[in-house]
Amino acid sequence: MFHLLLKLLVLPPIFLLVGFWVVSFRMGGVVPGDFVRSEIPISELKFDDWKTYGGDEWFALALKLREKGDLRGAELAARKVLQVDPTNGGVVGLLVQLHADKGDIKTADYLFELGSRLWPAYYRKVRERREKGQQ
Repeated sequence: MFHLLLKLLVLPPIFLLVGFWVVSFRMGGVVPGDFVRSEIPISELKFDDWKTYGGDEWFALALKLREKGDLRGAELAARKVLQVDPTNGGVVGLLVQLHADKGDIKTADYLFELGSRLWPAYYRKVRERREKGQQ
């Protein structure tokens, strides 16, 4: 009788928990963001190496700093995005704009070509707009 109770009441929850742990660790873990919206409002974003922002927050902070005229801070925040998400073509576009604003055209051209490989559809449209404007 005891073995039957053990099999029916105790073992299934244990197997479910172990299965959940195995799946969650193989998929990158379970974080609070999986269950709640934990986005930080843009007005509260501040540049701080101790913050563990995600790529979207760093990107929003980079845009905010660029609007304020802090090109150095915007570039540092944009580079943080690339540390979190190296394939983010949007932030590469922001880096292109920042280097163009500073007059570093050679780096801006290099980054534009890199961005066109990461996000081809967007950069194709930008290139077409640029060519129409030059004609």
